[in-house]
Amino acid sequence: MKSATGYIFFDEKRKRWIARFAPVDKDTGKQKEFKRYCLTKTEARKKLHELKNKFEKGGVKSINADKSTFASLAEKFKRERLVDAVYVGERKIAGRRSLSAPSSWLKQLLFFFEVAKLNEITEGRIEQFKLWLSRLPTRSRILEKEDGELEVIPNPKGKQRSIEGINRPVEMLCVMLNYAVDERMISPDQNPFPQKSARAIIERVGETSRERFPTFGEELALINYCDKPGPRGNEHLRAVLIVAADTGLRENEMFTLEKSDIDFGLGSSTYAQSMQRQTVLAPFR
Repeated sequence: MKSATGYIFFDEKRKRWIARFAPVDKDTGKQKEFKRYCLTKTEARKKLHELKNKFEKGGVKSINADKSTFASLAEKFKRERLVDAVYVGERKIAGRRSLSAPSSWLKQLLFFFEVAKLNEITEGRIEQFKLWLSRLPTRSRILEKEDGELEVIPNPKGKQRSIEGINRPVEMLCVMLNYAVDERMISPDQNPFPQKSARAIIERVGETSRERFPTFGEELALINYCDKPGPRGNEHLRAVLIVAADTGLRENEMFTLEKSDIDFGLGSSTYAQSMQRQTVLAPFR
């Protein structure tokens, strides 16, 4: 059974069969040793075969994934991917425009999967995470204690999470595990998010459809369509659509708009300007 890269033997002291595999790391050129302790000779042969297969598919890093935890992946992912956006001209080449939501999702994932090994994150564990998250009220906080452990503080006034609120952290987990495959922290066959089953894990059917703002061309076409005068025409809607498009007023604001709110000298709505100023200054108050 003994070969240049692996063999099995019986350890008299431990009373265990041992599968020993010692490949050469292609990145460093150094030899690495891996041992798996087993109760039977058959199990040791199986473990040795698994070690060889992992090495052929992903090198030494894929074998080390047996010991890699989600916490180590989260630390690496946060350091390399959760960074402020980097632009070349007007094109974003790296990072994220906003880190608030992704940081919150990462805390949720860390609390549930922190000590789990990467090769133990299965589709079943992900379903358990979704169930746990569905029971966690919205606006609940996850804080880090002095000893480094994470603590969940539920919000008693929080509501039940929406499908979107559950899917976003799961989507981030998908990105992180695909990143782990690229970095050879796990082998592709250990990733529970292959292209075919990812849609089954992330349920998009129940998500609320997002509202889309019309383009300038669509706005112009809609306004030009309002050209029918008369009691049953739609010409009276042109002014309403133009005000709505140019000011961004909500439905209630449109219906309560008074003539005194409009400065005809400036050609703009003082009420709309006031609302815009409040929106701009809100983050600084």
